[in-house]
Amino acid sequence: MKNSTKISVFIAALFLTISNVAVAQQKDRDNRPNQSNQQSNNNSNRPNGQSNNKPGNINNVGNVNRNNVQFEKGQTKKVVTINKRPNNAQPISHNNKNYQYKDGKYYLETGGRYVNVAPPKGMRVKTIPNNYHRVTFGNILYYFLDGIFYNQNNGYYEVVTPRIGTIVPSLPAGYERVNYQGYMYYEYDGVLFTKVSRGYQVAGYLN
Repeated sequence: MKNSTKISVFIAALFLTISNVAVAQQKDRDNRPNQSNQQSNNNSNRPNGQSNNKPGNINNVGNVNRNNVQFEKGQTKKVVTINKRPNNAQPISHNNKNYQYKDGKYYLETGGRYVNVAPPKGMRVKTIPNNYHRVTFGNILYYFLDGIFYNQNNGYYEVVTPRIGTIVPSLPAGYERVNYQGYMYYEYDGVLFTKVSRGYQVAGYLN
């Protein structure tokens, strides 16, 4: 009889202990933040649910209509003009336009003055200054000079459009900052770049 009483007391104490542990665990769960809601709130702070524009997490945008981007206010794009044709400039005709080329710079005559312009894609020159950067994308070798990408083609340097993902160490001073879908990009000669740890990465193109 005594043993039966002891067993009953033991079982009751064990049941009470288990109940207290269950209640404590439930309180602990109730006090924890809802992780799924917290993650959802974090994502809602990002435009269009996209991830932050960080190295290794690049927002490649492809072709973008120029009318859909917002250029940063206060920027003034510097236009370089000279009064006369550069000495020893090389005349180049491309798509019915007559350019003057010297030391990696391209000029078009406008109203009696020569305006420094970006060369059109497909233009070829025999030489470029040797202060270019050699950059690669896969097995493609680019010569990057003053914001312009060149490939070597049959003994010429040809102006080309870089592949998305190509990284260059720096951009020339004439770039512009543009906002697209809430993210900042850097535009030069119609190419959109995003900042990464190794420099600037091609993310798209303005049309």
